[in-house]
Amino acid sequence: MSSPATQSICSGPRRIAADVIWVVHIAVMLFLVVGWTLPWRAAWWTYVVGAPIVLLGWRVCANTCWLSIIESRLRGEPVFAREVESGTQQSRSFVAETLSSVLRRPISRGFAKRLSYGVLYGGFLVAAARLALA
Repeated sequence: MSSPATQSICSGPRRIAADVIWVVHIAVMLFLVVGWTLPWRAAWWTYVVGAPIVLLGWRVCANTCWLSIIESRLRGEPVFAREVESGTQQSRSFVAETLSSVLRRPISRGFAKRLSYGVLYGGFLVAAARLALA
């Protein structure tokens, strides 16, 4: 989610690459929300294998997805902080920023973090249970 100030820094192939990473990130996020509900064993296996990889990435990168890091670097934006209206620095959160954009209201990083972990662990458990019972 680039700001007008970073759009001048990021242009051409870097902007296209950052936009592709953003689309992939949205696709991964949507899969994590609904993947466990899909009727296919392949989706459940993808979830059971993919969720720990996502979780490991969050742990290694200070609760930040490596896709967010790549996108921010391509756009020339700060990776772990952004300036808010008051001029102070605030931690970035892809989920909080995306939900805030969709819902048109501010979503806190703390709520987004709890929601993300809940969806990840819950979806993993349901997908694993569906595999075990199928």
